[in-house]
Amino acid sequence: MRRITGLSYAVSVVSSLVLAAWLTSCGLTGPVDRSLLTGEPCEPPCWQGLVPGVSTEQEVESALRASEYVDPDSVYPERSGGARIISWESTAWWTASAEPNAFILDGDTLMVISMQLDYELTLEDLLDRYGPPHKVWTQWRDWGSVDALVNLYYPSIGLIPQLVLEPSAGQHELEPHSQVIRVWYCPGSSLEGLADLGSSIPFPPREYMESALHDWAGYGTLKEDWLRR
Repeated sequence: MRRITGLSYAVSVVSSLVLAAWLTSCGLTGPVDRSLLTGEPCEPPCWQGLVPGVSTEQEVESALRASEYVDPDSVYPERSGGARIISWESTAWWTASAEPNAFILDGDTLMVISMQLDYELTLEDLLDRYGPPHKVWTQWRDWGSVDALVNLYYPSIGLIPQLVLEPSAGQHELEPHSQVIRVWYCPGSSLEGLADLGSSIPFPPREYMESALHDWAGYGTLKEDWLRR
């Protein structure tokens, strides 16, 4: 075993302090939830014991207080229409451009969990874990944006991963290393059941479902007619 000399020890300490300062400045201070890939402690759509369509408001509030993944100072309840939304940031928050996580309740029941991923998850990793999605919906990120959102639907699981694709040479490419940035959990059902959740999830209006949703076509360039203003 190599002995650490005084100089190398000092360098090691300084490096550790620099790393710690960098992690702190990025907000990466807490544990990272990787349950989407590990299935621990439960499989989607369950998240840390909370199950959309089953868990109660009291159970949600208890989980918020107890979870090591939740920054307690960030918890913010509000109402939007008839739904109650409890937004929060993770203790591993690392990007200022990300949107908060959210629990969306209908009455006393948790219906949707919206999560920003705090680690790099590739499309290849997702497909290896869950297989190809049942359907795909692509949309522009914002009005006037050149970035595309790609939503993948696993309705029977109650899982909706989302990717953001920046154009390259005027095209949007789905590649193995494309990054999944966000995921929604909801009760497992059919595509029609997803439509019932309205704006709580990224999903086309029911009257446009047939034309907006496409079969999974694998890696490659997004078809032009999949992206319409």
